[in-house]
Amino acid sequence: MNLSDLYAIGCLLLWGGLAGYTVWIFRRNPPREQNSGETFLVGTALLAVLLSYILYSILLIGNPGYLAVALFLWTLVLCAAGSIRGQFRLLRYGLEIAIIGTLGLCLLFDIVCANGFAPADNSIIIRRIQTISAFRQATEDQTLYPAGILDGNHPVVIAHPELLKWWTCCGTPRRLWHSGFTNFFESTSLPPFEFAARTIAENLEALGQHILSAGQTASPSEEKPGSFHLIRQFSMQNRSRF
Repeated sequence: MNLSDLYAIGCLLLWGGLAGYTVWIFRRNPPREQNSGETFLVGTALLAVLLSYILYSILLIGNPGYLAVALFLWTLVLCAAGSIRGQFRLLRYGLEIAIIGTLGLCLLFDIVCANGFAPADNSIIIRRIQTISAFRQATEDQTLYPAGILDGNHPVVIAHPELLKWWTCCGTPRRLWHSGFTNFFESTSLPPFEFAARTIAENLEALGQHILSAGQTASPSEEKPGSFHLIRQFSMQNRSRF
């Protein structure tokens, strides 16, 4: 059990709970007399619709747009059920659950992103190019480092710990049981690289080819048509810099 699993379970509990709640509203008998304080909750319904629009309009990579769509659809379903059955008090509770639950999932989404998982929209190609850029910035270090596997124990990574952060999130994403509806994939490390007994700058060309060639094994869900051609083009344009 990990954070992405908890997020997926939270989605299923919220949506499944709202579905059951809607069925329960339909099964209840309409109230014989409508209380003066029980009217259609225009303000609460508009708040839910506005919130779904705001969430959908946030221009962030990996923004969980499906949460906004789900909130909008459940708002319509609950409003219809509450209006048909005259259960406006139950409608208010349902809308409040939908709003609070969606906001909670959005907050959890950001936490999951920061703990080893990446949404499908967060292109692996971009992350690999950023990894090369991080190594290029480290070429100012002219230290002659020993040969060995580039991992957490290698002197290069010890001297530049930020390189390991990029290295460990640019491998082929691992599909999870809930990837189909959460768009979350588990980040994995790039394949091992044999660092030659030279400076970082002298290893940069081999590093770049190693990082970009890993795109050949990217999963279909991550690799868009023509993306490997884009990688090769980037590699040729920047070969003089390696």
